[in-house]
Amino acid sequence: MLYINKNFDFLGVIFMKKIFLVSILSVIFSAISMGATFITSSKDNAINIRQAAGTDSKVIETIKNGHILESSEKSGEWYKVTYYDSDIKKTFTGYIHNSQLKEIVGKLVITSSEGYSNIREKPTTKSTIKTRLKTGQTVYAISKTADDWYYIRYNGNEYGYIYSNQVAKK
Repeated sequence: MLYINKNFDFLGVIFMKKIFLVSILSVIFSAISMGATFITSSKDNAINIRQAAGTDSKVIETIKNGHILESSEKSGEWYKVTYYDSDIKKTFTGYIHNSQLKEIVGKLVITSSEGYSNIREKPTTKSTIKTRLKTGQTVYAISKTADDWYYIRYNGNEYGYIYSNQVAKK
C-alpha cells in the first residue's frame, strides 16, 4: 500500500517554486551585471554625456561617433557610461540617451589557423581586402549579416567585414 503525505507534497511544491524564483532572479541579475557594449552614433557626430538621465541635465562632456562604451546601468531611455578621454587624461561618468548608442554584437577574437584573417570592404570573398588582422587580435562586431559575415570595428576607428568562421566570441 502506498502512503502519500499531503503536507509533504504541498511543502515540496512550495520548495520547488522558491528554487524556480531564485533561478529566475539570478539569471536576471547576472544579465544586468554583465552590462552591454555600445558604439556611439549620432547624425551630427556630437554625443552629449550628461550628469544625470534627462535632457535637462548638465552636459559634462561631448564626444564623437565611434567610441566603444560599456554600460551596466539603465535609467529609462538613458545608459550610464564611463568614458576616458586619453587626450586630457580624464574620466567622465554620466548618461547618454539610447538614440545615440548602437549596441554591439560583441567582442570577437581572430582565430584563423593561417595566422591572419582578411578584412574586406564588403561581405563577400570577391570584395577588396582592406587589411589582414593577426590571429589573437580583438575586434568589435557591430552587426552580423544573414550569410554569416560580421561588420566589425578594428584598430581604433577602422571598419570592414570578416567571415564568421575566422572569429570566436571573446
